[in-house]
Amino acid sequence: MPVSKPQRFGPFVAQRFQKTALQLWVENVSGGPRRGAITIVNGGDLFKRFGLLDSSAAIPTVPGNLPFPLPNGQRLAYSSKVSGASQIHVAGPQGTHAAIVTAAPNVDQFPDWSPDGRKLAFSRGSEAGVVDPHLDPFAVAQVRPRILTHDLVTGKATFLTPPDLPASAPSWSPDGSRIAFHAWVDDLTDLYIVPSAGGAAFPLISLPGNQHFPDWSPDGKWIMFSSNHEGRYRIYAVRPDGKDIYRLTHDGPGDYKPKYAPDGSLIAFSRGVDFESDIYRKTGWFWGSPFVG
Repeated sequence: MPVSKPQRFGPFVAQRFQKTALQLWVENVSGGPRRGAITIVNGGDLFKRFGLLDSSAAIPTVPGNLPFPLPNGQRLAYSSKVSGASQIHVAGPQGTHAAIVTAAPNVDQFPDWSPDGRKLAFSRGSEAGVVDPHLDPFAVAQVRPRILTHDLVTGKATFLTPPDLPASAPSWSPDGSRIAFHAWVDDLTDLYIVPSAGGAAFPLISLPGNQHFPDWSPDGKWIMFSSNHEGRYRIYAVRPDGKDIYRLTHDGPGDYKPKYAPDGSLIAFSRGVDFESDIYRKTGWFWGSPFVG
């Protein structure tokens, strides 16, 4: 049964069903299917059961549907509810040639590219109820989310965190060997690291309050995050071994979701109250500071 209306996404029209999503290509694009072709984004168990699809079609992958090279640095990954549920999408520069990566009835959010551009790490949960932003301004609308990686070449999805450790907001290390994330423990969030190839997750730091949205520095020497352990949410940085915690912002109503620039010369973050925020940037974090070396 359809669960969304047909909608145009760049060179194709997509429609979600209960167990799959279909794409009708209305434009010819380099590297994509021919105009008029219908491609399956995610075939489900129902189709396999009745022999309507080959079992390989049930792999939640769209590598053949991406009309641009994956590792060229010119692509976006984002979550969107345009198809009915919160799913992971990818697109080319300026948002062109969008394609759906996931099409399962889940809540998929916070995608992050692996350094080689082959995989996406993101959080997957089920739909949650109303979230009180005064308790946690960036609590996500997910029930018991888990971190997983999705290989865009093979379509293989691999969960990295257990069901009893609700986790979100993954960030790859520059060498691709580890993923940092925040996890809920006793209704508060702390930072963790897990090997990207699989293995046990271990806590990075444990502070009072909430620690959110880690982001690795381009040289791999620091992990930046937001925290309210000293009062209002501010931006901090810590070594990947949990040592040398430094506070980076000191004023404003609250600072959240920091991101390093690719060259490490500046950071961007949101500043505001609850869900009413603006984007700020800050330069000079490294020059003449403890972050040198």
